[in-house]
Parts: sequence; C-alpha cells; structure tokens
Amino acid sequence: MDTGTGLTILGSAAGSAKLIEKILGPTADYIGESIKDWTQKGVRNIGKIFENAGKKLGDRIDSPGKVPPRVLKGILSEGYFCDDEIGAEYFGGVLASSRTSISRDDRGCTMLSMIGRISTYQLRAHYIFYTIARKLLGSGG
Repeated sequence: MDTGTGLTILGSAAGSAKLIEKILGPTADYIGESIKDWTQKGVRNIGKIFENAGKKLGDRIDSPGKVPPRVLKGILSEGYFCDDEIGAEYFGGVLASSRTSISRDDRGCTMLSMIGRISTYQLRAHYIFYTIARKLLGSGG
C-alpha cells in the first residue's frame, strides 16, 4: 500500500483525496503514510485473531456454522487495535466459540465488550490466574 492509498482512504471520508492534498500540502504525505501504517497494523492484528480462532477450531472449522454479525463487528472494531498476543488469544477464543449453527447466539458480544474494556495488565493477570487454576484443577496443562 502506498502513501496515496492512505490519502484515498482519508479522502473517501472527506469527499476527495485531491481535496485533502490541496488543504494539507506537503503534510498530506505525512498523514497518508500514517494512515497506511495504521491500516497495515490493524489488518495484521485482525489476521492474528483469525489465525488464533482457526487453531482453536481445529477440525471443527469444517463443520457447519457461522459467526453472528454482531460478534464479527466487535472482533473487527476492538480487535483492530489489539497488538498484544494474549489479547489476540482472547479475541480468537471468542471468535472461535461464537461460530455456531444457531444464528441468534451472539453471547460473544458480552465477552468482547469486557475484553475491550479491561487493560492489557488485567487481561494478562486473568490469563495467569486461569492457567494456574486449570493446572491445579487438572483440566489441562
């Protein structure tokens, strides 16, 4: 993606990339580059979440099912800014568990909202406590 693509993205919101270039002058290159980087990072973050969900689904990925649109919306909006591996793990888990044959089952929205509201440190603490509990209770290792 080149700088012009970033300007095109911004320009679509403002009506025209040329308008943005005329208003900003040389600063347009800076903003275009920033939007390009921002977009690439967000797409990379979403990609990590989908890879994680695919691993969690395993062979079940071939069974019938779909992710409710509200859950997908939450994944795309909250997950876009998640550049933490544990965050991607949690978002991927919600995405995988939300894939169902029941179209109205959007319970994952609640979890996405919670994950999006807590800090990275809180999420890491939950991960550590959950991992210890699983080992102590003998339900995984």
